[in-house]
Amino acid sequence: PLTLLLPIRESVPIWVSHNSPIVGIRIPENKIALELIDLCNKPLLVPSANRNGEKPAMSAKEVYNIFGDELDYIIDSDAEGVLPSTILDLTKDEYKIVREGPIKLEMIEKVTKGE
Repeated sequence: PLTLLLPIRESVPIWVSHNSPIVGIRIPENKIALELIDLCNKPLLVPSANRNGEKPAMSAKEVYNIFGDELDYIIDSDAEGVLPSTILDLTKDEYKIVREGPIKLEMIEKVTKGE
């Protein structure tokens, strides 16, 4: 339920972030996706299931309706959560929520304060 935006390190190939100085990191809860990552033994470079500025798809059918044959594969599973992930920008000295999802600002503040 949390995506972290981090500055990309010099040791990370630039194609990982599509020439952006920032990379988004998220660990899925979906069992099939986790097994696929485990089988690949590498992180997957995947976008969110939506077009920029549009509502995220919450099912395989919605993903297909948005992207159609542009994708090679779609995991036939509904999204685990009701809301898209919270996006937390950690690229500056002070963190900032870019999109609030299941993890609220108050929860993040409690963690940063050691509560």
